[in-house]
Amino acid sequence: MSTVVRVACPHDCPDTCAMLVTVNEAGRAIKVEGDPNQPATDGVLCTKVTRYTERTYHKDRLLYPMRRMGNKGEGKFVRITWDEALDEIASRLQAIAQRAPEAIVPYSYGGTMGYVQSEGMAARLFNKLGGSRLDRTICASAGAAGMRTTYGAGVCYPPLRNWSMATSTNRMDTVTSCSVIRLSNLEIHPVDAAQRGIQEGQDLRVFNERGEFQVKAVITERIRPGVVMAYSIWWKKMGRDGKNCNEVASQALTDLGNAATFYDCLVEVA
Repeated sequence: MSTVVRVACPHDCPDTCAMLVTVNEAGRAIKVEGDPNQPATDGVLCTKVTRYTERTYHKDRLLYPMRRMGNKGEGKFVRITWDEALDEIASRLQAIAQRAPEAIVPYSYGGTMGYVQSEGMAARLFNKLGGSRLDRTICASAGAAGMRTTYGAGVCYPPLRNWSMATSTNRMDTVTSCSVIRLSNLEIHPVDAAQRGIQEGQDLRVFNERGEFQVKAVITERIRPGVVMAYSIWWKKMGRDGKNCNEVASQALTDLGNAATFYDCLVEVA
């Protein structure tokens, strides 16, 4: 009889997504899926983790040390023991360290966030050998470069002013004394779009108690989950404080009617 075990992903995202792992009577994992009770993921896991069992039990997975025989690229290997592998690696590293330790380049990072991989063991080893010092990241530097490419600056999510996503789409009374200058697209993260059944290019209704307008959806990872964004949308109706909210955009959960000039406003998307 199989058992479902609730665990957290150990990878160095480090989101620690909740997972449900189905284990058979032999103690073998036969299925990995996201936990639908975790709001942040809504039961969705990344492709890498979803295929955990496929990689773990794959017939071609490397399970033992293999020494190359012949030239690189020929694909000729012979199996050796762990002791043989460790002795050979240690002797070659020591030989390099004696003549030119800077030729040893560290290649390690967080791994599964354990004490051996993540908490300094590799750094101590390379330091003892006298290896070169470099930016000790395999994934983070590449991730930061990817975020700069996607978002335009560092690891900050653009823009500085976003619309907070409301979880409900309750009907509001029609407001007729509102208008919008220069419509633009509404950017929404793929996760939020999928949860709401929103398709690329779909006409959406964006509204609050001061009015509403129609805008087309643009699904993009440039906007962070939980917020939506649009440029150049202006309200002409005054708020309760007699001031005009010039920009319908925000992370701030302010009272919509009390939003003053340049303040952010909460809106709903339907």
